[in-house]
Formats: sequence, C-alpha cells, structure tokens
Amino acid sequence: MSHLDINTPKGKISLLHEQDAIKIFEKNCQWQYFQTLKDSPCPIDGILIKDGIIRGTVETKCRDLTIDQLSKYDWEWLVTAQKIINCVKISEQLHVPLFGFLYLIPEKKLLMKELWNPKKGFTSNFNVLRSITQATINGGTIERSNAYIKMDDARIFS
Repeated sequence: MSHLDINTPKGKISLLHEQDAIKIFEKNCQWQYFQTLKDSPCPIDGILIKDGIIRGTVETKCRDLTIDQLSKYDWEWLVTAQKIINCVKISEQLHVPLFGFLYLIPEKKLLMKELWNPKKGFTSNFNVLRSITQATINGGTIERSNAYIKMDDARIFS
C-alpha cells in the first residue's frame, strides 16, 4: 500500500477536523454525508445523500484560517487543480453536482459551495495558476497547477 498522508499524526488530526465539518453539515442540512475510505487514494472525500438518493460528491479541506484571514486572501480557497478535475470525473459518472467544503478550524465554520453541475458545468469562479505551495499536510513544497476558488458567495454553517 502506498503512503497516505491521512495516516500520519497531522493527517489524523485533519481527519478529526473533517469529522467536525461533517457534523456541522448534517446539523444544518437535511442531507447525509457518507465518507469514502480514508486508507485509499479515492478521488472524492464523500458522497451526499438525501432521501436515500445520491445528490452530490464532495471535496473537503480543513484550513487553519478564520473568515477574516480568508477575506484577506480575496476569499480564494486553494485546491490542487488535478484534485478538482478528478472529482468532476466522478460527479460526471454519477450525474450529480460536486460540492466544495472548506472547514475553517479556528472558528469551526463550514463554507459550502457547488463547484460543478452536470447540467451547467463549472458553477464557481476560479483561476488555475501554476504556483509553489505546501506539498502535503506534512509539509514540503511543490510546484503544480492550483485552483483558486472564490468562496465569497459560499453558504456558511456553524
């Protein structure tokens, strides 16, 4: 089995934050969040179910940012562009929207936004730029194509 960052100490802490985000989502919405296996490199983090029917796929990220700090970054959420492309492929096959969940750890706030829809295509404004960023939750740096997704119009739950 390949090394997965989720299995490291920092990855395990991130997984706990993801659980907090899921609880907030389910408390505020009439949908359920079903996780994908965390011990495999699945392209999506979860599937959203309502009334027993798959309604969406999810890419979830937890960031050590406040709303105020995010606003200073022009409300842009950085996600690896390839990750978004891979998530869209699954959403296309299931014919359901892809949602982005950005969990802001210090304030325990969940920002939720539809990113892609099978009837409309991409539904969120974002730029893809090649940039040097942190490689993984465990550090390091890498140059790659990153999506900078505008979250100023996201739904905010707490």
